[in-house]
Amino acid sequence: IISIMEKYGGFNSESATIINNYLKASGYTNKGKCRYDNDLEKIGVSSLDETPAYSYSSNSRYYYCVRKENANSSSTISDVVYEVTIFYKFNLPAISEAATFTVRGKTTDMVDPNDTNANRANKDLFN
Repeated sequence: IISIMEKYGGFNSESATIINNYLKASGYTNKGKCRYDNDLEKIGVSSLDETPAYSYSSNSRYYYCVRKENANSSSTISDVVYEVTIFYKFNLPAISEAATFTVRGKTTDMVDPNDTNANRANKDLFN
């Protein structure tokens, strides 16, 4: 998921479609709550369909969440980092239980696609 976002310049309609199709093709069905401590921009993906639903509520369950945060930048074009939260479930047959784990990862710093100085055609979904 991280490498797809880096390849397509952030969390935009193109990268989201590829991520959602990848998760659907992989049989991914896990959902969980994304817990964030601050008011940074965040999106929860509640549908992997062709027209996915993007929103965020701390009480809702999502297939995955994306948070956008500013990276340290000294240039006139601002940099951002995207943090992804996804949920993995492991079945443990020896004890007949399943455990769900929250996994987080961050992209490398990248140019904010919404920065007017960046002159990028493909804006991210945080508009």
